[in-house]
Amino acid sequence: MTTTKTDATRVAYAALAGFELRKLADGRWLISKWNLHREIATDAELDEFLQRVGAAS
Repeated sequence: MTTTKTDATRVAYAALAGFELRKLADGRWLISKWNLHREIATDAELDEFLQRVGAAS
């Protein structure tokens, strides 16, 4: 899977906020913090989540 600059930026901002962010093979996202995990289906939902937790640019 090719990583775009936008994806890399999302991963970096999430990491700065203490989240691990991984893009799954089917295009969904997996976001983790401590022992909690959440799947996010679309890039728009991911951007909304990152904005909500203060991890957006």
